[in-house]
Amino acid sequence: MRALAVLAALAAACSKDPAPAASAVMTSITIDASPAAGGAGRLVQPAERGGDLIARYGCDHCHSTDGSVKVGPSFQGLWDRTQSGRTKLADGRTLADVMGPGKQFPTAEDYLRAKMLTPQVVIVAGYTATAPGFAGQITDDELRLIIAYLRAL
Repeated sequence: MRALAVLAALAAACSKDPAPAASAVMTSITIDASPAAGGAGRLVQPAERGGDLIARYGCDHCHSTDGSVKVGPSFQGLWDRTQSGRTKLADGRTLADVMGPGKQFPTAEDYLRAKMLTPQVVIVAGYTATAPGFAGQITDDELRLIIAYLRAL
């Protein structure tokens, strides 16, 4: 954490408007000074942290990242499928029917957040309602990092 504060201070010193520069640094990267990273202060991007969370929460046991079939839909291309609204749901609708302004899920991020917290909110065609929900177990920051990871795949 100390390394992050130093990095933010350096960024602020190089900027004419220190607050936005420091804020941008703190929300876009993390310093990993853990023993696993050698304690060297390696920069970690949000999408990489999201991938770590996917593994930590066990999502990768049922969802692949390479398009292969597992218990749940692959994460590969998930962001594009979600944002386009072309994902078919078990009840015959598509995501386009339930996602958008004034609908159940205003944005793709809202849909993905809801599916991680309460997966049974809607069921994707061809799959069953077996995924565990993470409501009360996962933070908003972790949800944002996982969504960043899904966008990057």
